[in-house]
Amino acid sequence: MRKFVGLLAIIFCISSIPVIAEDNGMWDAYNIDANNYSPKQRFVSDDEFNEAVEKLNKQDKVKKWIKRLQGTNLPKGTQFTQANESEEINKTSGDKADLPVLSLPVDITTGEGIIPVGHYQVKGENKDGNAFLNLYQAHELIARIPARITEDDYNKEELLFADWISINDNEIKIIYGSLDFNAFAILKIK
Repeated sequence: MRKFVGLLAIIFCISSIPVIAEDNGMWDAYNIDANNYSPKQRFVSDDEFNEAVEKLNKQDKVKKWIKRLQGTNLPKGTQFTQANESEEINKTSGDKADLPVLSLPVDITTGEGIIPVGHYQVKGENKDGNAFLNLYQAHELIARIPARITEDDYNKEELLFADWISINDNEIKIIYGSLDFNAFAILKIK
């Protein structure tokens, strides 16, 4: 029992010693009045309020992140709307057209020479009823192939396309389609 009373006396003595600190630490951040222990309130003018709102609007970091995160969760196909259909059509015709790419798996011969295996951008040309398929690599004209205009779209879903079809062991058929015309050319395999 003596040990218990002694321990209580020690705890009582230690707890009665005032604690002195140089700063109040986190209590300063709350700006508490020592007399009534309630936080001090300060009235804000309209100008100060407007300045604070403008600062928050300028930072806008949270809104930027929300927009970025929402943009990544868009389902596929939602970005294609009626408004940009005309933009897609403009890309497939005229000077702004994205040229389709033709991947030739074999060397082919033309009247001008040999077209080696490779990837070529194809641009169709129709002048005075004569169709030509121009093959480009890095904006350099590699070959100008005479072609025949056709109404066949070769069951392609794209508006602008270029592809090849094997006819037999010695010949290949290059097909081309655009909004203006569809054409094909039959060439011999080297």
